Amino acid sequence: MLSLQTQQFGTVFTSYGAGYSPNEDASFVSANISGPATSTFYSFGYHYLYPVTTNSTLGFQADHTRYIIKGDFKGDRKGVPVEAKVTSKIKQTDFGFSLYYKLLKELRLEIGIGTSHWQIDALAKGSLSNSIKASTKASAKNKDPFLLLGLSFNMNVFPVQLRYKRGQLSATNTVDLHALDLNISLPF
Repeated sequence: MLSLQTQQFGTVFTSYGAGYSPNEDASFVSANISGPATSTFYSFGYHYLYPVTTNSTLGFQADHTRYIIKGDFKGDRKGVPVEAKVTSKIKQTDFGFSLYYKLLKELRLEIGIGTSHWQIDALAKGSLSNSIKASTKASAKNKDPFLLLGLSFNMNVFPVQLRYKRGQLSATNTVDLHALDLNISLPF
């Protein structure tokens, strides 16, 4: 994560990341398939803190994140082999407000709420028994609320933030989302 911070104007930030899961599940041509998946993301945003009292601060954050998730999946349908390549693109823009409360000299609690505007576009291309080719597309978008709970503290000279976010993606099916973020800043 790269950020530019000032007391008067807040913080502008950007980040990039990647992930790998050795076993994910999907459904394609009525077959249950599984396999490894990779993901990359980048985000940018703005965060502003407004001191209310000596022990509490209000925060506003707006950020936009884009994810690309790709996987190669295999399985079978009634004994017939099925293979598919799946690509999902996710756009998510969050707006949130938080209350930060100082519990101890170096420990702050964050409680927040917000809304997430999201869009998912997925494409799966594959084959059934290496002879029948198939593809399917899926798209959904909506906006849903989320809750935040976090802790901030310093570990020696390194600021640390641990944050849990709970929300949903509400479309034809509702999917619960749970995110746990750990940020350790390296001061220069």
